[in-house]
Amino acid sequence: MRKIFKVFVIAAFMVCSATSYAQNEGVLISLLPQLPYSNYFNPGIRVPYKGLIGFGVSASLRNSFAKNSSSDKVTFNDFYNNLDDKNNQFNASFSDVVNLGFRTGRFFFNIDCRVKLEDDFKFSKDFVGVFLVGDTDFTREKNLDVEMETMYYSEIGVGVQYDVNRHLTVGLRPKLLLGISNSKVNSTATLAMDSTLRADMNVEIQASGNSLTNVKDVIDMVNVFDMYDSYSMDLVDDIGLNNIGFGVDFGASYVFNKHFGVAASVRDIGFIKWKDTKSISKKENIEVVDDFSGVVDPNNFGFDYNSMLDKVVDNVWGGNDTLADGGGYKTKLNTSVNMQVYYEFHPTVRFTAIGQMRKIQDEMKTSYTIAYSGSFGRFVNLAANYTISKQFGNSLGAGLALHIGAVNIYAVTDNVLMFKNMGKEPMNIVTTNNCANIRAGVVISLGRFQKTSDRMAGI
Repeated sequence: MRKIFKVFVIAAFMVCSATSYAQNEGVLISLLPQLPYSNYFNPGIRVPYKGLIGFGVSASLRNSFAKNSSSDKVTFNDFYNNLDDKNNQFNASFSDVVNLGFRTGRFFFNIDCRVKLEDDFKFSKDFVGVFLVGDTDFTREKNLDVEMETMYYSEIGVGVQYDVNRHLTVGLRPKLLLGISNSKVNSTATLAMDSTLRADMNVEIQASGNSLTNVKDVIDMVNVFDMYDSYSMDLVDDIGLNNIGFGVDFGASYVFNKHFGVAASVRDIGFIKWKDTKSISKKENIEVVDDFSGVVDPNNFGFDYNSMLDKVVDNVWGGNDTLADGGGYKTKLNTSVNMQVYYEFHPTVRFTAIGQMRKIQDEMKTSYTIAYSGSFGRFVNLAANYTISKQFGNSLGAGLALHIGAVNIYAVTDNVLMFKNMGKEPMNIVTTNNCANIRAGVVISLGRFQKTSDRMAGI
């Protein structure tokens, strides 16, 4: 008896569990007044220093199905009942960055080197209902659809910022992308009953990466942090120039006076061309589908990944089914569009409104943010924000930067409420937080911090 969907159920929830302690890139990093990262998301926002040297890391998690809850224990049924019928999304990413910048005249140059890991997972409610909840009501046709993609790549960007005058600054950041690994799974299926229980399915896998040989290698790739911890050094050693891509960020900012300004940017327009690819495709008609008993523990959200994967791969693919050599294919970056306007009453009180649209699995998701930021003396920057997102829920964020001479230590998050769930079961965290995120690092600023009032005075 074929059990083709089990491999995707397990892989999908491996993503949720493995990345449940991950978080999203907080917008507050660009709003802390004295931090030299004002141009982090928009290369056209002026950097108020002569130079910078920095290092930072971020990790992110967003999902469309969590409901903020004060309960210490979220049941599996709580999670299932919150799902949308067709469109449930889970997105996770990890990145680090080394950054060098310097000013010469009206120009400011940035060199960024990053390693980025991104996961997208989309699934239907029936997909979870049949295989994890044990929904056996087949009086209607069930749609068991799932899409997953994991992309791991490095990015080298060179940003150029130019002060057109004391009001207007424009910026451009072209980027060279070096693909390390990629996996794409697309499964569409229906489950119905007439005289017998029948499943019609179409499953396609494409992958590119180091030493990929069989289906289990692709599924292992979905386990984000296992891959990053175990394989990253081998993969980096093997990058070469096989998987090349290009991207660009651009933006501009305009300061009307010492109180008021606006900015807009577009980030991550680009693609990676993958070579040395592997693929496999299966179409099946199954007359009987058994349940998922014994594979997961819904009460504790417990998963024994290794033993389950070995069993599932054997059942579905007849062992470690060999991947066939495939042709090259492209993957696009998740492009985002950002607009913001701010009003600064005083260096300790600035309010910023931000609108964002981000492409996730070929759909543009919108969010709106209101943020406060301010500096207190020469040593402390504080920020707070509230974000509204129809797809990923609302969240309250906070940020702190400490300035010890030229050294700046910072940490920001878009969801301070995530900390009350730290230490709980991974799936408990996933089902109670639409986003859980943090970005932290150290940056050395070179030269004196230039206030907006100084810039408007022509200093």
